[in-house]
Amino acid sequence: MLRHDLYHRLNTFELYTPPLRKHLEDIPELCKHFCRIFSKSSDCPLDISKQAMKKLQDFHWPGNVRELRACIERACAITTGQNIEADLITFPKASAAKLKEDKAPDKLEDLERAHIKRVLKECDGNYTQAARRLGISRPTLYSRLKKG
Repeated sequence: MLRHDLYHRLNTFELYTPPLRKHLEDIPELCKHFCRIFSKSSDCPLDISKQAMKKLQDFHWPGNVRELRACIERACAITTGQNIEADLITFPKASAAKLKEDKAPDKLEDLERAHIKRVLKECDGNYTQAARRLGISRPTLYSRLKKG
């Protein structure tokens, strides 16, 4: 367990790292990196097909980079050629099921409230940080959550 005083010393700077789904342009470079790592163990260079890359960039990545790494590792382990094809890219069932369940609310107010709740969850319930990320004041955040 981390000492309480050490935690506060280390917690001097807050670093916000956006989720992978917010910077999909990084996926090709991350995939190349992971392919280099995993191809060393099999002694054959691996590349990712365009269809496989499209499939990777179309996914919502709830597990972020760790989930992408696991996906590439799985594909590298089962490929028989030098290319990773789209049919070798598989996602965890829970993530794929969640993607099908997600449906945008019909009303704009509901969509806004859902977005605020999602940002609030990403900020671990910190209303000040969530308001800052959303570009609104804390009182505005409270009032928009109460609407409806």
